[in-house]
Amino acid sequence: LSPGTSPPLGMFCATEFASVAQIVSPESTLLLYSDGITESTDASGTEFDLTSAVAKLVPWGILSPPEILDAIHRGIADYTGGAQPSDDRTMLALRWLPKGL
Repeated sequence: LSPGTSPPLGMFCATEFASVAQIVSPESTLLLYSDGITESTDASGTEFDLTSAVAKLVPWGILSPPEILDAIHRGIADYTGGAQPSDDRTMLALRWLPKGL
């Protein structure tokens, strides 16, 4: 792992970032998402809690990456009452499946 030489895409230059090494085990799932996911609000203006929602919505060992994204998307739609987003809602789920598994 080599240290980054520039800020992550779309970040502000004044923010400091560090590289972190993470061990990823086979069949791990990585979920990346934009701030529009966690800034989705209910009728009272309370933001969506993705961590709690994932714990409730996603049985990780069972669902494929597309099914995980669908479950989160449905959870946000239910939470917001189907309201149009005020920001982008972008997600990417990746699962590492080494050869032979």
